[in-house]
Amino acid sequence: MEKSKSQHADATMLEPKAKKHFVLVHAACHGAWSWYKIVALLRSSGHNVTALDLAASGINPKQTFEVPLFSDYLIPLMEFMASLPAHEKVVLVVHSYGGHAISKHNRSSHC
Repeated sequence: MEKSKSQHADATMLEPKAKKHFVLVHAACHGAWSWYKIVALLRSSGHNVTALDLAASGINPKQTFEVPLFSDYLIPLMEFMASLPAHEKVVLVVHSYGGHAISKHNRSSHC
């Protein structure tokens, strides 16, 4: 006999969800602090979360004059992604101007 849709839905809900690693990239003129509510929700759901401060943002010590190029702005993200084990996959979440980071990051094996 075939399972009904409600039985299938119940079985799916009981399966444990895989823990994910979320990497959060803020918008311009913001910092990692802008994700604080999302960080708390994701962590309370058992996920690993990394919210980064890009160069000259949040608590990153760089001054704006030290970040003449967009690639310089992204150095904290690029260094973090490069530090991950080659097999680790992450969910890269970006907001607004931070979305340009996706086009600069080419390690699709992590995303």
